[in-house]
Amino acid sequence: MLAPPFGDLTKFFVGQYLHDVLGEMPKTSRLIMRKAGCGCANCQVLDDFLMGPLARTVLRLPVTRKSHIEKRVLNIPDLVSYTIVKSGSPHGIQIIKAAEFVSNTHWGSKVDEANKFLEKLGDTALLEKLMGHRYPDIEPALNGKQKFLLPFNRPSTCEPSAILSLESTIGIKRKAADDLDEESSALGVKRKST
Repeated sequence: MLAPPFGDLTKFFVGQYLHDVLGEMPKTSRLIMRKAGCGCANCQVLDDFLMGPLARTVLRLPVTRKSHIEKRVLNIPDLVSYTIVKSGSPHGIQIIKAAEFVSNTHWGSKVDEANKFLEKLGDTALLEKLMGHRYPDIEPALNGKQKFLLPFNRPSTCEPSAILSLESTIGIKRKAADDLDEESSALGVKRKST
């Protein structure tokens, strides 16, 4: 698995996954999620939703209980928005968390998924060999301290020195042909143009 081209390809996939799928930890919200209920059974359901991972919920309640929840939700417009759902019976109240809370909630699950992805590749020793000098960048990415940066390193089969030597040879063939033209004209020989 570590041998080229498989190791290079796997290293590329790990880098792309950490950069694109895990991404960057969302900025900490200025707002703090808080409970809004009064302690009754219906408000307990509301508070469980507010403190839980879901982004939206629909509570279908009798009119008086729905109105009670609506009054509670009206007190926290910075945290949630709501709409009344008139389809179905009984009618419901759909409550949607503010986007910044949703992104913070999803970060934890993204880290869990990234850890599962890395565990499927192998143990820590294998991952360290596979990732080479980029291995120390994984932990800060998983902790949300910094995004895993791209472009990823060049494949091991394409060393920077090889690229430099290739760049330095560009134009040599043309120069050699020009030198040959000068020598040929000095001898009185015409070169056939291509």
